[in-house]
Amino acid sequence: MDTQFNNERTLTHEFFTSERHFINYCLRVCKSNGISNTKITIKNLDHFAWSLAHETVFKRNFIKPPYAILISALKNNYTQTELDFLFGDFLTELMALRYGNKELKDCALLIKNEIYDGSGYSIQCQDWGYTPKMIKAVKQYESSCGVYKLYDKDKNLIYIGKSYTFGNRIVTSGKEQKAYYLKIMVTDTQADANLLEQYYISEERPQNNGAGLTFDKLTVVVNHHYKFSPIIKIFKEPR
Repeated sequence: MDTQFNNERTLTHEFFTSERHFINYCLRVCKSNGISNTKITIKNLDHFAWSLAHETVFKRNFIKPPYAILISALKNNYTQTELDFLFGDFLTELMALRYGNKELKDCALLIKNEIYDGSGYSIQCQDWGYTPKMIKAVKQYESSCGVYKLYDKDKNLIYIGKSYTFGNRIVTSGKEQKAYYLKIMVTDTQADANLLEQYYISEERPQNNGAGLTFDKLTVVVNHHYKFSPIIKIFKEPR
């Protein structure tokens, strides 16, 4: 892993102009969404802001920066249990990384790029109204890597992504993209997942993959033996 963390502030985010801007934004989102949690303090938010200033290190290692996970949680109305976890064990690990008590490769929760471990999400899924096929996919592909496609309620393709730990990512990404249906393609290696994600984004241009829409038209064909699963309905009833 490329883990060149240092004390320099190198924030170059396209939206957040400073770490304080990020903290204020989080507080405004909490207020507008009616989120009340005693652990959401300026002091705790500062640790997530630190990850914003060092997001390039996380991205070089194909890890979603913790600040981005927090934003998703606040904007998608995650439960109090999820927020408690995010500001509990997850934050503790982030602080250990920040202060040099852990290396990134040893931060299991950060590397998994999700808030909960696979078993926790598998249990929660039944309470959240997921279909049996969705719950089965979460359990079956918990540690698998590959590419996934998300669809709206009319089965129009809206997003293509990749994951190194499918079981969790398809849950959080489905919530983030407000998807109703899903297809999964498991690959043998993370390298294959990286390549095929970009290939399918460039070829199919889903509306929520903004950066992919600027790509030139493809002039190559990638031949491979992988196949997408049949379409999976995510929720029992329309939301």
